[in-house]
Amino acid sequence: MRPVLICSKILVISLLLLAASACVVAGTATPSLPPVIETKTKTPPPIPTSSSTPTAVIPSLPIVKAPQIVQLAMFDAQNGWAIDEQHVLRTENGGNTWLNVTMGGVNSLGYSASSFFRDAGEAWVSLSNADYTSGTLYHTTDGGLTWTSTPVPFPAGSLQFMDTSDGFALVDLGAGAGSQGIAIYHSGNNGKTWTQVFAHEPGVDASLPLSGMKNGLTFLDNLRGWIGGAQPQDLYIWLFKTVDGGHSWQKLELVLPASSPNIMTSVDAPRFFNSMEGILPMDVFTTDTGIYKAFYTTTDSGSTWNVTSWVQNGDTYDFINVKEGWIWDGARLYKTNDSAVNWIPLAATFPPGESLSTLDFVDLTTGWAITYDSNSHPRLYRTTDGGMTWKTLIK
Repeated sequence: MRPVLICSKILVISLLLLAASACVVAGTATPSLPPVIETKTKTPPPIPTSSSTPTAVIPSLPIVKAPQIVQLAMFDAQNGWAIDEQHVLRTENGGNTWLNVTMGGVNSLGYSASSFFRDAGEAWVSLSNADYTSGTLYHTTDGGLTWTSTPVPFPAGSLQFMDTSDGFALVDLGAGAGSQGIAIYHSGNNGKTWTQVFAHEPGVDASLPLSGMKNGLTFLDNLRGWIGGAQPQDLYIWLFKTVDGGHSWQKLELVLPASSPNIMTSVDAPRFFNSMEGILPMDVFTTDTGIYKAFYTTTDSGSTWNVTSWVQNGDTYDFINVKEGWIWDGARLYKTNDSAVNWIPLAATFPPGESLSTLDFVDLTTGWAITYDSNSHPRLYRTTDGGMTWKTLIK
């Protein structure tokens, strides 16, 4: 949902798979892996801290028929947001229809737009200016009926707001040869002004290394934050933490999800559900048995992380709390009720040739899925029975 980071992650996976293949050609020893419970599992976004407040339908808002949705954020069974290439959208009936709440004067969002939806009424959308060195941040508190715009000193990046004051932005400064520079900005007044708290500079040895591709940033409050990433190196977990609002960073050491000497990893930013509980997803690349999705959990605000089971070919996932989540393995959907220790296969399938890109559940029964067909055309589905069956909303 955040194009800069998505593109980086695609590049990371390609690099890691290439490195893993090279190990096989060189005759690297076959890794010994623990038994795998076949399962699958997204990112979602950081903690929404205020309640969903539906806005009454305004008849004058135009309806966008069959939008090709690429970003989705639902907050209850009826209310949510979405983005396609041209529009900011809002639904008040579970995704059956989508209202056009695009900012005035904006004719097209393109694929570089980034967004953060805090609840059913409040949202931020960041767009890059033509020179891609600065941008404009739009903010609404009434479900997109009105927007304020603020010039910002960075192009569209990954956004997170913890409350009505503190927010952070992660901005790509460019990547190459397994490295990626970034800048981090902080706002203490709801996005009206921003201060750069970290940036990579050529030739400067920073506490957050230039090496590695960055996959995402999550803050638990205005001081504690985590950033995940990957680099093509055996037995290396790219995960760093800050306790001073992003000014300085320290590498975290986690127990690897397998004892093999020939695995590489790609770490997503963690997701917290409250002040104590969260999950940390990790892709695991092996030299002989393929790709797995591993999950770490925390119940002490990220002070410690404990690895649970991992899922072969695990891909798209979503959790509604630290215990209950879903994951897709390219062919089948699974459900966990015990923090990813065990996974239960569901009967749900999607039409042949469609790949699942997004899962978004709001409770134990209600969720949405976005798939892409062989022509990269997105489709939107909804379930009301916990993922057992799915109804097509947008073909």
